[in-house]
Amino acid sequence: MIKLDRIIALALLAFSLAYAWLAYSYELLPFELNLPFKPNTMPIGLSVIGIVLSFAVLVLPQRTDAAVMDESTVDTQEQKAEQAQYDWIRPLLLIILMIVYALSLRPFGFIAATAGFLVFSSIVLGERKFHFLIPVALTGAFSIWYVVQELLGIYMNPWPLVFG
Repeated sequence: MIKLDRIIALALLAFSLAYAWLAYSYELLPFELNLPFKPNTMPIGLSVIGIVLSFAVLVLPQRTDAAVMDESTVDTQEQKAEQAQYDWIRPLLLIILMIVYALSLRPFGFIAATAGFLVFSSIVLGERKFHFLIPVALTGAFSIWYVVQELLGIYMNPWPLVFG
């Protein structure tokens, strides 16, 4: 009988191979040929990682059923009680903040939107040292913008649309 993890690994292998083929066959523009970081560099890297990991799951030996049975003897009532006590509000707030961040990039600009996301997500996670939090968020947002725009040459609007 084929185990579910092997079926998933086989599907991931097929997806990663197709993704690698599409990324490798992506036609670059003439000025992109000499760039150190091309538009297909990251997809090729991700597909190689996916191929290696899914191949490892397919090739490496599986654990025996006895080892799996020993781990599955934990009381399910205890697991349900732990899940009921889990704080679901913070992860949901973080997902909402991610959506708001994605929607606020154009109107507020990269630096303001990223700094705001970092500040508010840190507050959701429990950070209360604002004298430390705000300068770190602004420095981080500006640093990321500088690396992406100035060093990698990928244009990102740093300021709100009202400033042009």
